[in-house]
Amino acid sequence: MSPAAKGASGVEIVPLGDRVAAMVGFRVLYLVVLHGMLLALHLPQVRTVLVASAVYLALTTLLSLAVRVASTPVAARCFGVALLVDGLFVTYLRETLGHRAGVDIGPLALLVAVVLLASFRTGIKVALWLSVLFLVALRSQETGLLPPPAVLPGGLDGEQRLAVDLLSLWLVTITTAAAAAAAERELRRRRDDAEALARFAERLHLATRVEEVAGHLAGFAVESIGATRAVVLRTVGGSVQLVADVASDRHGQGPGPDRRRLPVVVADAGTSALLDLPRSADNLALALRLDPERDPWLSALLPDARRIAVADITDAPGERIVLVVALRGRGDRTENRALETFAQATATASLAWSRADLLVAAERRASTDGLTGLANRRTFDDMLARLHEGWTTSGTPYALVLTDVDKFKSVNDRYGHQAGDEVLQIVARVLMEHAGAFGATAARYGGEEFGVLLPGGTADEAMALAEKVRLALHGVTEPVPVTSSFGVAAVPEHCTEPAALVHASDAALIHAKNTGRDRVVAAGDYAMPAGGTDAPPSGAVPPPRRRDLRAQAAPEG
Repeated sequence: MSPAAKGASGVEIVPLGDRVAAMVGFRVLYLVVLHGMLLALHLPQVRTVLVASAVYLALTTLLSLAVRVASTPVAARCFGVALLVDGLFVTYLRETLGHRAGVDIGPLALLVAVVLLASFRTGIKVALWLSVLFLVALRSQETGLLPPPAVLPGGLDGEQRLAVDLLSLWLVTITTAAAAAAAERELRRRRDDAEALARFAERLHLATRVEEVAGHLAGFAVESIGATRAVVLRTVGGSVQLVADVASDRHGQGPGPDRRRLPVVVADAGTSALLDLPRSADNLALALRLDPERDPWLSALLPDARRIAVADITDAPGERIVLVVALRGRGDRTENRALETFAQATATASLAWSRADLLVAAERRASTDGLTGLANRRTFDDMLARLHEGWTTSGTPYALVLTDVDKFKSVNDRYGHQAGDEVLQIVARVLMEHAGAFGATAARYGGEEFGVLLPGGTADEAMALAEKVRLALHGVTEPVPVTSSFGVAAVPEHCTEPAALVHASDAALIHAKNTGRDRVVAAGDYAMPAGGTDAPPSGAVPPPRRRDLRAQAAPEG
């Protein structure tokens, strides 16, 4: 079986069994037409040809059945042997019945059938086989091994007859093979495109972030569509964010390395003539080149781009995600096949992008506090566990700040729970603003209590952060003035275990409450109260007992 009959992945474009069945049908039809012609012409060789036809049909049918049941290598050989038998039979008819119209059509019909049902390469091989058989037959007639042909039209001698036959044979072969090769090539490309899209969809199925979707889409455009450059842009207002950027390697053989750190934000990018082009029914817009005056920032990003295609991945209110690719083409033309694949890939990526967006939103809701927007208790606990792992494996220190809004119960009682919620949101906003400068993460620990984790932080840094937040809260006057108390502890300065860290920080917070509120207290920086201590968790500096301090605290925290 010719390799041409297979796709790029080695899978047959048309199954061998289907092609064998079609060849059997062709042989039966050919013999019916042949014997109908012989009966109409009342030729004396009818009986001889009938016997030969029966033997021919039986032999080729047995070979065809072997193709259906044998393994692939044996099946391919049986198919080839059947084609050799076809050549012998039509040569026998040509030499037995002479140069008649119905007989001359036989080799040509066989070639057309082989080219269309097997492959154009197999058709050329059969044409060579027939050419050899015709030449052997002529030389056998010249030496007397075979009788001369029954009919020689137009006074042609044997050499002239052979030349006419071979000319007709190869003219039909080359014409049919050229058409079949073009059709087979297009079919193979379509199949390759479908397989590439299937692999692309599988990669998208595993993507959980929109950045992954963007990278896969840009890579697909370069690798499978043949783009020289592909970028994914996120436009929000007047700014543009470069989410993915993939270029072909210097040989044009697929994605090359891209060592830039993404995303890249282009602020105040303004309008874009290319991105604002109207889309076709399949969500495409095409341009031959970029206009530096109407697209200055995009022209700078894609300086040598030609034959540009644009498609929207998403076009939600306030945010737009766009894929821009520079396509290869012949002259100023781009293959329709590449554009169709481009549109299908973009549509697939659009669904994956929406799914990843929903997944990110769901994860965000699961990891953040709905009222304040800070990390929730679950996220806090997970991060504390990761920081402790970093301490145990690489000795990276970390610190914790716990803070509790002062007299929060009176705010709820006097001004209502809506005012209390507003106070919590204000405290959360101040924490978030100052935590970022320290590389820290703020979380709602529970009720009116918040926690701030400082990866790599020390007790002094945690104290500095807490003091900045405490002073910033002094500027809050609406809906009510707000103050908060802070407790600080750090690993390894005060303890070495997460539970001990929380215990020490909480004890320091309670001490801040008991000694006047609106204070920052570090673990161990105060005298122990009367009444003894509970045994702290392993590795902790003994803090005051929580229940004793709560009992000594003012009626409201």
